[in-house]
Amino acid sequence: MKIHRDESYNFYYTSQVIGNYCEEGVWSLTDKKQGLKFDYKAQDQGNGFGCESPVAGTQNYEIRRLKSKQLWLRGISKNGDILDFHFKSYVRQY
Repeated sequence: MKIHRDESYNFYYTSQVIGNYCEEGVWSLTDKKQGLKFDYKAQDQGNGFGCESPVAGTQNYEIRRLKSKQLWLRGISKNGDILDFHFKSYVRQY
């Protein structure tokens, strides 16, 4: 996940269950800076990651941990499942 200062973001990953997943859109802080809201747009397979997200939508997350190089988020999926994401900053080595 890349969260940009201009309030845009990109989220790409590959799962053995659902295959390639991609999400792009804008983010904003919510709940007195205790939460994040992601407004994502529909994607097509021309995005370079080879995946489709045919719908647009919004997902809200509680910020569980925020450090200089860590971000932990918790949300609830549309079907009621708990979504936990733990992100860690890294520098790509070439």
